[in-house]
Amino acid sequence: MSFLREPGDLARTPLAAILLEAWNLRATGQLIVRQAGGDSRLWFRGGMAVGVQSFSGFQPLGQLLLGRGLIDIDALGRSLAEVAASGRKQGEVLVSMGAVSQEVVDRALEDQQAGYLSLIAKLPEGAYRFDMEARVPEWASHVLVAPMRAVVDALATPQGEALCASALAMAQGPIALRAGYADLAVVFSWNAAEEQLLRRLETASTAEEVLATPGLTREDARAALATLLLLGLAEPAGEVVDLAHIARAPGAPPVAPIQSPVPAPPPVEPPRRSDPEVSRARRQRLLARAMQNMGLGPLPGAPVRVPPAPAPSVAPAPAPRPPRPAGPPPEILRALQEALPLARDSDLFARLGLARGSSQDDVKGAYLLRVKQFHPDRFASPELADLQADLREILSGLNEAYGVLSDRARRTDYLARTAAGGRAPTEAAAASARADFQRAEAARKAGDHARARVFLEAAVRADRRPDLLVALAAETLESGKPEDRERARAHLDEAMKDPACSAAFLVAGKMARDDGEPDRAEKLFRAALRADPRNPDAAVAIRQLEGQRRIRAEARSDAKK
Repeated sequence: MSFLREPGDLARTPLAAILLEAWNLRATGQLIVRQAGGDSRLWFRGGMAVGVQSFSGFQPLGQLLLGRGLIDIDALGRSLAEVAASGRKQGEVLVSMGAVSQEVVDRALEDQQAGYLSLIAKLPEGAYRFDMEARVPEWASHVLVAPMRAVVDALATPQGEALCASALAMAQGPIALRAGYADLAVVFSWNAAEEQLLRRLETASTAEEVLATPGLTREDARAALATLLLLGLAEPAGEVVDLAHIARAPGAPPVAPIQSPVPAPPPVEPPRRSDPEVSRARRQRLLARAMQNMGLGPLPGAPVRVPPAPAPSVAPAPAPRPPRPAGPPPEILRALQEALPLARDSDLFARLGLARGSSQDDVKGAYLLRVKQFHPDRFASPELADLQADLREILSGLNEAYGVLSDRARRTDYLARTAAGGRAPTEAAAASARADFQRAEAARKAGDHARARVFLEAAVRADRRPDLLVALAAETLESGKPEDRERARAHLDEAMKDPACSAAFLVAGKMARDDGEPDRAEKLFRAALRADPRNPDAAVAIRQLEGQRRIRAEARSDAKK
């Protein structure tokens, strides 16, 4: 039985069984789990899980630090801009910026990796394969995942429940830790409650006594105890483990009886370590028996082959495995094909998938969501290497959009410059509009409203900014002609397409008030106040309308009397 040499599915083979065999065989390589929309990966070195990449539930390092209040949104944006420009890792960039220390980054990475492993452990299904030729990435150069903790967590999931039950069924009577446990104690990362469970196993205890450890749910206690049993670190006390019914690997030495440490006195000399090959074969048989009890693996009574450890000087023959997919999965390509045109769109709201004029909170939420979706670290696998340039372009476009739309002054200027359908005018047109507006202001101050209107009309032809439209509407009203009043109303209607243009709503409100439409006027004044809470003219106009409404109500009341 080998879970590493043949592809399978987590619906049939629990992740815990794969982790246990990887440890038994001291495997190095990459476990790939195919999920809807992408692949998750778990890298091993010497049988230990050293790095995880989860396609589902991906949380970039920067967003994790932002959520904990360790960096601000400005630091996140600047770091992502540098990531897009240089291709460097975000943690490295944040440290070089002085935003956080390397210690903070390392701790966050460990938590990130533990979270990813938990997500993979909880997968109810997913086709997997183990690539023994895959190289461990540089970022996993040191262990970020407690390797034995991963087994415990995987057994604590519903998918690991049957394997737990099978392992416990093989342990009848009192159970105690083996002497070899001390060699691996440091890689479990036990919590305080689990330490109590271990203290119970220092002397012979029944499974029920162990599962009743205070502070642990029965499921968590079962997972911890099953892990120790399947790793051969705990066993029935005072008995020889009966494995005669399970065939040994060809050429493997017989399994020596293991005497209980209870109640025998402590040895005078340190115990000799057992032969690693014997221990490895024994652990593999324990796992095989547990899987047989679940109805998986080889049929009862069939030989259980434990792959021999390769000689140091001889490279193992590559195991047959399914061919690699040719290029990126089609669903990823489709997502990028949809995202790239948006990243190049001159409409910054469109880049974030938002309607023009969306609030700053909407901008922040959409930005974080899209950064999470298209962060280059999410597509770090070799077959996706060709996508990195496109991903950096998307990230750069998102950073530009957020940088403008999250800053009040830059946002106001952008909205003013792009009033005509969300597309910015050319630099030459914008410069011409500014010059004409300055000429119009000079003419207005001189009392020449007709000349001011001519200059403003020229400015609006070059750049239909909301503030220019409002200024033109105000000058058009100066003529007092009915037809000009309609033209002014059309200019204001266009300017009010920008919900941030407080002046447009204010002037339109005054027109509605003068036309004898107090209810519509109040709505417009309140819209002006929403766009700019510090607009004193809108606040005064609302109070005047409310006062007039009270006077009319009192007059009607007096008339009825």
